[in-house]
Amino acid sequence: CIDFKSCATSNDCRSGVCSPAPAHICLAASCDDGVQNGSEPSTDCGRDCQTKCGVTSSCSQNADCESGSCSAQRCVPPKATGSALPTSGWLSSASDNFNQDTVPAKAIDGNEGTHWTNGTGQKPGMWYQLDMLEPRAFFALDLVCNSNDDYPRSVRVLLSEDGKTFVPATPSLGGTPKTMHIDLGGAQIARYLKLELEQDGNNLWWRIDELRVLQ
Repeated sequence: CIDFKSCATSNDCRSGVCSPAPAHICLAASCDDGVQNGSEPSTDCGRDCQTKCGVTSSCSQNADCESGSCSAQRCVPPKATGSALPTSGWLSSASDNFNQDTVPAKAIDGNEGTHWTNGTGQKPGMWYQLDMLEPRAFFALDLVCNSNDDYPRSVRVLLSEDGKTFVPATPSLGGTPKTMHIDLGGAQIARYLKLELEQDGNNLWWRIDELRVLQ
């Protein structure tokens, strides 16, 4: 129904808002009704609202975003800071694991004195994955491997919102020992991040001393 006409439920209204009884009238879209309506790209925010949309929210133009930057229809930070996202609570997993002293969580514990290792020779398709619990915005990764041998010979980065469909964020990249900095070519938004091997490692293992996701 159009605004100010009678309604039974909010589904009857163009704005998605039906006033409580006894009125039961369709209300006009507003920026404080808890519903995404009108010109709002995300709920109760956008260029026509006093409140602009936060990072990772949907947007259609820069003016929708608190950051002033809309990319691929999501609000993103205006530029990289190089600081690492906090990893508290994040979940990590891997296709292979050596033992309980080198579990995947050791690669994101903020301590380069601990590490994860797969415990077997590198093969194409082996992976290490992060669940960052919610969509995050980031620009780059630092992949730290302090072993002179057990670094990935070839690796690519894949991203996902749902943990099921992964999209490559990089082509295959030649790995390096120590710190491998991976620039993702601009702001990316994802909840899940996967590193996937692309090349045989001639029986050399794969190890990560620290994986940092950089804002």
